[in-house]
Amino acid sequence: MPIQYQLVLQWDQAALDDDGIASIETCLLAQLGEDHLADGYDFGSDTTNLFIITGQPDAAFKAASRLITEAGLRPPARAGYRHFDVDETAAEVVARDENYWAYRPLWPQDLQVFSVL
Repeated sequence: MPIQYQLVLQWDQAALDDDGIASIETCLLAQLGEDHLADGYDFGSDTTNLFIITGQPDAAFKAASRLITEAGLRPPARAGYRHFDVDETAAEVVARDENYWAYRPLWPQDLQVFSVL
């Protein structure tokens, strides 16, 4: 199986309500294509996060951003990604270097740290 990543599109929570994030998820589910899977959303500590499972986080971000903008919806404030493997056992996960699972900032380009809380 190819390497998978979890891409997270993130908005400030005050900028997006339940209907707004649901509209974005619906748009992405319908149009993102089989290479990238919109995998739900949650509300974190002052953020709203939408998750996409993909083998190509850069391409998924560009496609999702384009679709969101074309639909007239609010673009994300930040984006980041991390390795994601649903097939690994708990022991394999623990054995990995902690940096393997750390989120990597993707957007904006000058973002130094990305986290999901």
